[in-house]
Amino acid sequence: MIDIISRAPLFKGLNPKVISGIVDNADERQFTPGQIIIQEGDSLKGLYIIIEGEASIEKNTGEELFTRGVGESLGEMTLIDLGTRSVSVRAKSDVKIVVISLDYMSSLFDEDPKILATVAINIARILSNRLRESDEDSSH
Repeated sequence: MIDIISRAPLFKGLNPKVISGIVDNADERQFTPGQIIIQEGDSLKGLYIIIEGEASIEKNTGEELFTRGVGESLGEMTLIDLGTRSVSVRAKSDVKIVVISLDYMSSLFDEDPKILATVAINIARILSNRLRESDEDSSH
């Protein structure tokens, strides 16, 4: 698990000690195909990293918008905006995720502002890539 978390785009650039602390404070959860991981409209208390399987990002209409896989984050916007989720996430296969609490992430950010800066830049990159992906999908 530590190998996947250390390669996750959300945590790119963090030192191994910080990654180890994140893994030590993460909870592992499993989902079966079709099971809802995140429900549109819910509030999240953490962010999720997929460590096994694939998940479908969809609107409540059931329309699949994107697929996310190993190493990708879900709910990272919760670190910026505590509002409700705008999409649902459903397991496409057997999915294993780790959940990292917002409280733990906040304590890391308070402890070392460089961690906050690194994660914030990574979120910006992730969102930029997803926007580009969305633009490419809509132009086809």
